[in-house]
Amino acid sequence: MTRPLLVLLLGSATAFGATEAAVSTYAGRLSIPTYEPSAREIEPPLFANSTVTGMYPFTTYLMPFRGGPNPKDYKAIFVENEYLKLTYIPEFGGRIFSVYDKLRQREMLYRNDVIKPAPYNPRNSWPQSGMELTGPHDLHMLTLHGEPYWANKIVQRPDGSISLVLSEIDPVYGMTVNLTATLHPGIAALEIGVFCYNPRDGRQPQMFWINTAIAATSKTRFIYPMSRTVGHTTADIADWPIYNGVDYSWDRNNKNMLGVFGIDIYDNFQGAYQFDRDYGIFRYADRRVVQGMKLWTFGYGPGSKNYKRGYTDNAGPYVELQSGRHVWDGHYEWVAPHHTESWSEWWIPVAQTGGLTTLTRDVALKLDVLPNATVKLVMASTRVVRDATLTVTAHSGQLLNKSVDLDPAKPLHAEIAGTPANGAGLRELIVKVTDQAGHSLLDYHRPDVDPGRKEYTLFTKPLEQPRRSPDAMSAEELTLAAEYRLKELDGAGAKALFERALQRDSGYSRAHLLMGIADFGAGHYNEAASHLSQAIARDPYADAAYYYLAMAQFAMNQAADAERNLYYIWTDSPYYGAREFHLGRLALARHDLENAVGHFRQASAANAYDLLARVALAAALREKGDRATALKELSAAEAIDPANRTVQAERWFLTGDSASRDELLRLLDGQTQEAMAVSIFYRNLQQWNQAVQILQLVDHNKNDRWGTTPEFYYTLAYCQRRAGDATTADQSLARTRAAAGKVDRFPYREESQAPLMEAVRLNPKDTTARFDLACLLYFRGQPLQAIREWEAGIAIAPEDFSARRALGLAYAEQGLPIEKAAAQLERAVELNPAHVRTLDDLSNLYARAGRFDDQLGVLKKALRRLPDDDDLAEGVVTANLSKGRYDAAERLIETHSFAPRHRTYSLRDKYRVMRYGTGAEAFRRGEYAKALQLFQSALNPPASLGVDDFQQQSSARLYYYIGRSLEALGKTAEALQAYQKSVVGVEQLSGDRDSWNSENFFMVPALERLGRAEEAARLEQHFANFAATEKDSKQTRHRAEARYLLGLIEAHGGRPAQAKALFEEALNASPDLLSARLELRGDGVATNLPAK
Repeated sequence: MTRPLLVLLLGSATAFGATEAAVSTYAGRLSIPTYEPSAREIEPPLFANSTVTGMYPFTTYLMPFRGGPNPKDYKAIFVENEYLKLTYIPEFGGRIFSVYDKLRQREMLYRNDVIKPAPYNPRNSWPQSGMELTGPHDLHMLTLHGEPYWANKIVQRPDGSISLVLSEIDPVYGMTVNLTATLHPGIAALEIGVFCYNPRDGRQPQMFWINTAIAATSKTRFIYPMSRTVGHTTADIADWPIYNGVDYSWDRNNKNMLGVFGIDIYDNFQGAYQFDRDYGIFRYADRRVVQGMKLWTFGYGPGSKNYKRGYTDNAGPYVELQSGRHVWDGHYEWVAPHHTESWSEWWIPVAQTGGLTTLTRDVALKLDVLPNATVKLVMASTRVVRDATLTVTAHSGQLLNKSVDLDPAKPLHAEIAGTPANGAGLRELIVKVTDQAGHSLLDYHRPDVDPGRKEYTLFTKPLEQPRRSPDAMSAEELTLAAEYRLKELDGAGAKALFERALQRDSGYSRAHLLMGIADFGAGHYNEAASHLSQAIARDPYADAAYYYLAMAQFAMNQAADAERNLYYIWTDSPYYGAREFHLGRLALARHDLENAVGHFRQASAANAYDLLARVALAAALREKGDRATALKELSAAEAIDPANRTVQAERWFLTGDSASRDELLRLLDGQTQEAMAVSIFYRNLQQWNQAVQILQLVDHNKNDRWGTTPEFYYTLAYCQRRAGDATTADQSLARTRAAAGKVDRFPYREESQAPLMEAVRLNPKDTTARFDLACLLYFRGQPLQAIREWEAGIAIAPEDFSARRALGLAYAEQGLPIEKAAAQLERAVELNPAHVRTLDDLSNLYARAGRFDDQLGVLKKALRRLPDDDDLAEGVVTANLSKGRYDAAERLIETHSFAPRHRTYSLRDKYRVMRYGTGAEAFRRGEYAKALQLFQSALNPPASLGVDDFQQQSSARLYYYIGRSLEALGKTAEALQAYQKSVVGVEQLSGDRDSWNSENFFMVPALERLGRAEEAARLEQHFANFAATEKDSKQTRHRAEARYLLGLIEAHGGRPAQAKALFEEALNASPDLLSARLELRGDGVATNLPAK
């Protein structure tokens, strides 16, 4: 992007271009009914074995909602042309809230009627509406209440278009991420751009998707130019659109969740058409660049209304049309240091065409060839085009050539009759549209054979090939397999494969290189330097090894060695620009301004999109007093990234004017987290005064949603001390005491370690600094050092609940004796009995150790203190079920009245487990009538459980158990009816955990009882394949469920020893997985019966 830009004030209402084709922007407000979470969890989600869930460093919002919804007033920014009106609400981050189609007077995208944060990201903070950008980490948008913050800027383009640029300093990987929405004069389409810049010293993973929600009407059909798909979670390859006889392109045919990616895309569009409204929404982009096409639906099974209640009140269901840079989300790709990733695409409404055949940015075409050889065309355009030329040709010759006027307000209809229908008359059918200047607007070649099944990518084709055992792999193959694991963010799995590769060839350069890069990314700098040195020993031309070795040496304060290694990187290397940046940084630190400017110029010449190099050059020119040239560099950087905070900071330092200062403050939103992120640039340049100025600017104008954290004041003091102001630094440290306990994010940046360590050194009794430092160390993979800090903090302040909780969980996770971990958690519970999750953690600790009596004792004691607490009561029920004390669990269910709940069925499922267990006991005793009564009662949970009208949702397991009981009673016909109910929907199992779960596995033995053994065998293999893909999941619960499912398969196959081992593994991963515990006790109904 090199065109000059004009930045507009957000509050202005300015129009550009001709009056009838103007684009305008203005600020306003919207009142929207809003649900507010009841609270935030402010204990750090650091531990995989904790019930404090979420994603470090973020806090998690807690349910239920605080009543509501209640009207809430939101600031909004609007951009509109004559066709579309875009609405953006800054509180929701990188999300376009609404796009209104002014021609058809309707919403183009899904427009929610309420703000109802759903639990589809780790923070429970996802308000669905419109279009969002997900990534670079594979998460739905995290922002709620404007935190993490996305800056916004309005940009006018020379052609009269207006762009709304949304920009985030990504809190997961530290990259700059932009989502840009542009409306052009006279175009009935929305242009979307994605931009990511990596300012870090190491490569960072990325997985970006544009996630667009549209209303799911009764006749919504996905129209995707693909014939094969790969699954969202299963990596299964399946035909599209018809699979197992079901046409899944019709949304309502999906009875379960479905998320799939196209792997053989043969056209440049994707989208869906609402045939009942004669309206569609489509994305257009060059598929060679924008390779990813995904669709998602919740499906329309028994639980679908419950999902819908989780995100809306009355807006109805939605489906997702997702567009990505890469083919699928099976693995990440990398953004190299100082490099960018970007693409652009168009989102286009199409109406009154009766569907879609193909699409360009300018023209949508619906083409039908009738059996009588009549050709019907309907075309919708995105702009007015006068005197365009429409031509239609085929093997039989030219069928049509006419001048047409195209207008977004009125589709064009054409019909060609009398075409020779015999032989090859309509083969090679081509539809072309050109404008008056001869520019192509549409060039569609109708395929005469299946156009799909051709464009496999290098990454998806191996999914259909048998997996090779690592024992059979060469060093190169093991290294490649390890590289895939790195892209799956499975560092431990990658390391194991690298080590095996080095057993084959101890000096294999690429294995050492990739291990070194991975170690550098994990902060293990000594190990990184060792591997990278060994890579160079085998391959002295390995420029990546020299670069990362230098970065590791910088991190270990070995600047002279690092500088020497940078000079081994030659001018043709992709790392040459980063080399020059770091050489410039070193020169600037030595106040060698001439060389600093020279190196930064070389860095910019080598990589024109290196924003850090451009801003650093401006800073060096500022130091030299060359203000004019510095401003030119900033303008060039701003052309690349209009909302860049660091660019604006340097502009303020250059000009000193209040307008630049105010704009920087606006881009930071007065949030201290954003200021700390920007200050890192100046810290790395050792420009301490500038770092202090940025931090103080926000300190004097704070807008932190949850108060300012101690980490900010530690950082400010650290910078002030290096700027030579020790007195003010001490004053900043004193302010940490008042800030203690305030959390927006927990410390997570590597750059926060030095300020926290300095605070502990200056005041060893500062328990706040020790706690924050321990959290940071644990997060960064240094658990033993973290434990020492928590232990030291507790020695100073024995009543510190948070430190004791963290220490107990760290002891447990690091494999220390259970007594040591339990002692800390028990004391934490005494200090803060209201924190139920710590109690749950202690309970689970005892459960993992098989100490169920201790677990029950803890929970009962707490329940006596808080008899109305539903979570505690459910915990006691769970503990009793874990012990097989079904009668005790039933007594509590009968006597405790649970509050109504509409978004979870955990209590219902536990009630069913109880009935499964008691029914199985009766079944084993031969009391089949009693077993039948108990199993049937599982369909009707008591009202005291508080579950809603979906309490009677069917279960394949339940009807299988009912069928077995009826069969044992000799009621064969009724048994067959139950088995039929068990397998309802079997033909629509597809693609996700919603289908391939342990409850649905009981369809397999039910099919066998129905005499459909071959179908059962195929289905069982599908369950096994899915479980294998989940077995090594990073999510503990998914690993546990996978092992449990594999255990059911082994039990069904008559292999009890293997089943027992898998059930034990499942419980070791997730002690509260009651179904696995039930099977392990033998409280299930056997499935390994002779085939009928």
